Amino acid sequence: MSKKTVLAIKTHALGDVLLVTPALHRLRLATPGKRLVCLTTSRCAPLFAGNPDIDELIVLQGLRPTPALLVQTSRLISLRPDEAVVFQVSPLARALARLSGTRRIAHLRSDTSAGSENTISWPPERDRYTGDAYQDLVAALFPESERASRAPRVFVQEKELYAADELLRGKGLDGTGRFAVIAPGGGHNQRQDVPEKRWPTDRFAELIDRVQDTLGLPVVLVGSPEERGIIHQVTSACTSAPRNLAGETDLRLLSAVVKKSSMVITNDSLVLHLGVALARRVIGLFGPTSAANFLPAGTGVHRAVSSNVPCSPCYGNGLFPGCALGRATCMAGITVDHVFDAVKGAWGLET
Repeated sequence: MSKKTVLAIKTHALGDVLLVTPALHRLRLATPGKRLVCLTTSRCAPLFAGNPDIDELIVLQGLRPTPALLVQTSRLISLRPDEAVVFQVSPLARALARLSGTRRIAHLRSDTSAGSENTISWPPERDRYTGDAYQDLVAALFPESERASRAPRVFVQEKELYAADELLRGKGLDGTGRFAVIAPGGGHNQRQDVPEKRWPTDRFAELIDRVQDTLGLPVVLVGSPEERGIIHQVTSACTSAPRNLAGETDLRLLSAVVKKSSMVITNDSLVLHLGVALARRVIGLFGPTSAANFLPAGTGVHRAVSSNVPCSPCYGNGLFPGCALGRATCMAGITVDHVFDAVKGAWGLET
């Protein structure tokens, strides 16, 4: 007799993919003896790679309702899982869960929709850690399950750490891991771009000069190929010379570079969640979004920096409504002194 199965679905939003991983661990612990199959997309799949909680990944190229999607879901149709947990609001994702043949589905619901059994309201309140809310969704199906650790889970392989060493040595770093990763980009996903989440590039440049010149801590800039322009603006304004890895890392290699680092300084972005998952010192810059949503409290090593303007935070885990003031004063109000003080505190220096 084949093993019984439980299905998890998470197909977009890279940062939230990591925030789902503690819930997947809880789901794994709640279903001993069952296979945990995760349905995701090719964009997100690298963040699930090597995760021991997952027995099988079903990887779709995308979620557009096309003939190709029907072909790709043939494996899903054969599953007939006992339960399915859909870690998103998407009606299409719920339809895929129903396609699997299960009758027990837990999913997120928007605040405007009617509540029902095995759902939780989405997005979470702005004072609630999003990873905890995802765990609540597992508890909707398995109320007796024990809460898992809050830290996101990402598993970096030795060969990826070796590749990171080679890349960093090529940038003149000695392999000791004494460097800071800085990510000036972020603010974009499959749904929309939110540039209001980004700290001004000239301030990143000033911060980099202080970190390198005052602390003697080398800086490595990371970003996607689409963020090369943002990072060029930063490097052009620097008087020191940060190492630039923009566009040179995929998600697996980026994870390895973060794991090798001493500290991560970033806007609210995927790199922030990687830093938390890999137990680095994290300095997160928050404006439209709530630090309480995205940095787990009680760790002692992560520091949130914000300007505390009255209208912040204004943006939950959904579509950005647009800045009511027409400009992101919340990010503009964060000074270089604010961030550098947080860096020194995280580095163990008096501020």
